[in-house]
Amino acid sequence: MSQGGIVIKGIRQGLLVRLGDAGWAAALDELIERVEATPAFFRDSRVALDVGPRELGRGELERVRALLAERRVELWAVLSTSSVTQLVAHDLGLVVDLELPARRT
Repeated sequence: MSQGGIVIKGIRQGLLVRLGDAGWAAALDELIERVEATPAFFRDSRVALDVGPRELGRGELERVRALLAERRVELWAVLSTSSVTQLVAHDLGLVVDLELPARRT
């Protein structure tokens, strides 16, 4: 499922949501709009959020987790190439590395 800059993919553990290249505020707004546009799809789901190279602090990750929780969506993982974001996510008890199945060649 893709719309705008966000790509949503079903994985064994739940949903993988990849944010596009927009700034953090715009990407977060788009994510919440998507969740609110299709609440039945997202309700009671587990989301792994791929934020790419964004360097996010504790407040930003706590905010996205709270916004999703208000909509009955669990943020359980944050994937990032930023070591700062990985450390903050880990400190918040979020998974920072998914073991996705290897691609078949």
